[in-house]
Amino acid sequence: MLTKGLDNVPGTSGNDTIIGSIDTAAGNVEMNTISSLDLVNGGAGVDTLKISTADTNKTVTLPNLSNVEIIELQGSGTGGTTKLAAKSVAGLTDINVTKMAESVTVEAAAATNVN
Repeated sequence: MLTKGLDNVPGTSGNDTIIGSIDTAAGNVEMNTISSLDLVNGGAGVDTLKISTADTNKTVTLPNLSNVEIIELQGSGTGGTTKLAAKSVAGLTDINVTKMAESVTVEAAAATNVN
């Protein structure tokens, strides 16, 4: 689980799930847990970063990722477009967009499946 502070998440030899959220609305700072300064190393196994966002028209900031194979994105913002730029994430095999209330734009490497 990512926190509102700076995180260094070491994965295990198994399949890990790391959870973070983005919510920049006033009064919701406790829910804004993803930073580009966070370090997430999934380790071995098939590892997933789950991101939840409540923001509208948000460009999702990814932590510094290594050995994470799947990103799952869900959100409740409405009336805009959520953008996820993951083209430069090495080893990423899948981006799964679930439960989005607004449109989504995803940039991914050619070898990454976008569902």
